[in-house]
Amino acid sequence: MMSNNLEKVIILSTIGSEILPLLLSAMEAQGIAVGAIVLDGIISEKNREIVLKRTCNFFDWPDFFDIERFNLPTYLVKNHNGENCLHLLRSLNSDLIINGGTPRILKSPILSLPKRGILNCHPGILPKYRGCTCAEWAIYNDDEVGATCHFMTDGIDAGPIVYSEAMAIHRGDSYEKMRTNLIFHMIKVLVEGTSKVLRQHLSIDKLPEQTGDDYFRVISEEKLQIVKQKLIQQTYKYLG
Repeated sequence: MMSNNLEKVIILSTIGSEILPLLLSAMEAQGIAVGAIVLDGIISEKNREIVLKRTCNFFDWPDFFDIERFNLPTYLVKNHNGENCLHLLRSLNSDLIINGGTPRILKSPILSLPKRGILNCHPGILPKYRGCTCAEWAIYNDDEVGATCHFMTDGIDAGPIVYSEAMAIHRGDSYEKMRTNLIFHMIKVLVEGTSKVLRQHLSIDKLPEQTGDDYFRVISEEKLQIVKQKLIQQTYKYLG
C-alpha cells in the first residue's frame, strides 16, 4: 500500500468480520496505507445471522483470512476499550483510527487517542437518520438510502460528518439486494471519507458538530414488510 505522508492509519475490527477484507481491498485500490489491524474477539453468531438474513443469497461472505495477503501487523486484544488496547494504540502512535467492524461501543479515552480522531461509517444519511435500520426507515419514509462517514464521539452517530453519499436503488432490486449493495456502498463511503481526511488534513476538531436529535429504533416487522412491498411493487420514490 502507498504511504499517507507518514500518517499512521489503524483499523479496529473483529475476527470473521465481513467488512475487513473488503475494506482493505478498497483502501489498497485508493492508495491508502494501513499501518496495523487491531482485532477484538470473534464476530458473534447473532450478528452474522442478521447480515445473512438481510442479504440472503446475494452476499458472498468473504474469506476473513484473505487479510493475510496484505502483510499487515495484526494484533489481538481482549477489548478495544481496555487498557491493553489503549497502551497498544499509544505505542503504534496512531494518527487516524478506522472502525472496520469493532464489536464494541467505543468510549473515552480510546475516542480521544488518535490525533485526527476515529472514523465510522453509518448506514444512513446523517444527521436525519441516526439509530437503527435506517435504510429501512428511509425507504418507508420515501427518503434516499445512503451512508455517512463521520468522526466518532460519545453520542450515537453524532460526531462531525466527513462525507455522505446516497445509494442508487434500481427497479427490480429486492430488499435483500438493496441490503447487499449497502454493505459495499458503506465501504466506498468510508474509504472516500478516509481519503478526504488524509488529503485535506481534517480532524474531529476542525469540523462542525451535527445538529438535530432524531433517533430511529429498530423498524417493526409490520413496517419492514411495507418496505419490502414498496421495492417489489416499485412504488419507492427513489428507484433509478
